[in-house]
Amino acid sequence: MGELSSLSMGELSSLWREHRDQPQTLAPQQGGFPHQPHVVLWLTDDQGWSNVGYHNPHYHTPNMDRLAKKGVTLERHYTFPWCAPSRASLMTGRMPHRGFQEAGQRVPQDVRMLSQLMRDAGYSTHHVGKWHLGLTRAWQYPTSRGFDTSLGFMGGGVDYVSSRISDHALGDDWSCAGVDLQQNGGPATGRDGVFSGTWVSAEIDWAVYNRTQSKPMFLYVALQAMHSPTPGVEVLRPYMAHYREQKEGPLFAASAALISHADELLGRLMRSLRGAGMWDSSLVIHLSDNGGQVNWVEEEVQGNNWPLRGMKRSLFEGGVRVPAFVGGGALPYSARGRVLDGYVHLADWFATLKELAGSSEEAPQGSMSMASYLVGAAGESPRKEVVLAAGNSGSTINFVEAVIQGPWKLINGSTPCGWDTYQGSHFPNRSSSATRPPGFMQPGCDSAATTLLFNIDTDPHEANNLADSPMAGERLAELFELLSQARSEATPFEMDHDRAFDHATQLSWCEGVRDARGGYLGPYMEGRPATRGEYEAQLRVNPQLRRRPLDGSSDAPRPSDTDAARVVYTDDWRALHNARPGF
Repeated sequence: MGELSSLSMGELSSLWREHRDQPQTLAPQQGGFPHQPHVVLWLTDDQGWSNVGYHNPHYHTPNMDRLAKKGVTLERHYTFPWCAPSRASLMTGRMPHRGFQEAGQRVPQDVRMLSQLMRDAGYSTHHVGKWHLGLTRAWQYPTSRGFDTSLGFMGGGVDYVSSRISDHALGDDWSCAGVDLQQNGGPATGRDGVFSGTWVSAEIDWAVYNRTQSKPMFLYVALQAMHSPTPGVEVLRPYMAHYREQKEGPLFAASAALISHADELLGRLMRSLRGAGMWDSSLVIHLSDNGGQVNWVEEEVQGNNWPLRGMKRSLFEGGVRVPAFVGGGALPYSARGRVLDGYVHLADWFATLKELAGSSEEAPQGSMSMASYLVGAAGESPRKEVVLAAGNSGSTINFVEAVIQGPWKLINGSTPCGWDTYQGSHFPNRSSSATRPPGFMQPGCDSAATTLLFNIDTDPHEANNLADSPMAGERLAELFELLSQARSEATPFEMDHDRAFDHATQLSWCEGVRDARGGYLGPYMEGRPATRGEYEAQLRVNPQLRRRPLDGSSDAPRPSDTDAARVVYTDDWRALHNARPGF
């Protein structure tokens, strides 16, 4: 009985009658899918190739395994090597080299997002979880980008319980410390202080059961798991039980527990869709934003990309090829149970969902609809080439470029020491800390080889560099031509002008908004000048706008002390983090 085994006979009969009586009209132009299905776009964070049971039986993910087995598994699904560019590609339909692939960029206000397309096509639109696509100005927030509702954190990472921003997000995303949990653009007062899975699950249920009934639903769930920082053993204890029964080591169990937690949330979603009578007309698309993080630090979450080479931030398969599958009752019966090996990129979901939504809007160049391929109407993927990174790919990936054409893959550039390694099926285990490669994360330590050529059909593990082989000349010429073409087509998004302001100015503005919102962070550049030059010009006219010095003294306007919501914020994230059991 599989997924239906937990239902009573009465519930099963009711589901059967509902399915029997429901019209199943197929629109030919939509590749065999029902007209405007409910769509759940489900994105995990840093889930590596091996962090799922159907790729590695050491991981306990029964809901993912079941949904993939009964749906369509995508074994060649590609992303960018790290978070924000992948999310930008997914939401805008732009290939990274045509938009966002460098730290410090932002998605311009006039660039349409998938949520706006779905809303304009008649969908009820909802966002739950991580955003990481802008946070300094109100127009960057989800409810200004096409979502009817939103609950989540805007930056790259927060503590799983307190929702205070993690160390790496301070400076990279936010200019001051605070609680990053927002609801519809304002503070999510009272929602923080519990394990994030609690509010994620509750908000999913709210969206499912309180959506506009006359409209199809577009639900974007961007989970925190498996991103660092780890919530700790005490929080993860219920999800570690399976691994302890299997005699797995504590390092493996602590990281694996996060993907089991994500799997449990997926199971809850499936039950909610059935409970709301939506399952038969729902499409669930499960993706990861990049490969698994690997850094050999015992206190941090470790992903696993076995048997692929590389990790998050690298352009080897382990950094950009991720677990992906499509399931749900809206998937035609004839399409179910298939495993597809054709190329699919995150950017392709824009064109695919545009087709399913019946939108007449044009998809960005480079986004290809996979609708016909998913249902079997097309025998091959329309994508024959993948530009993984081209041109100024940014310091985050060491300015490396990579393209795929047919079975051939070119990596152009120097890979930092350790980024090209392999993990075992039980990584991280007790010996992991002793296997950290020499020079890992040390500035200036790079691989000697700068041109790598692989046949990823016959050598998916990228073990044999063919760049110096007799047959390489013609292949390399073709791949470098593709890379050169991609460079010429590059239309990178603008840099984030808000980052040009000096730290003291940003810190003052950020703290002012945070304190006025009761400790919750918010769009601290809202109403501020668009550029630093404009700001300096305003200063010359109105000295009252001058920035506060680092000692905190200032006569510039500040939020009123009589505001009941205003508090003096003291960041104690690290103290709470270190005090949590299991560290």
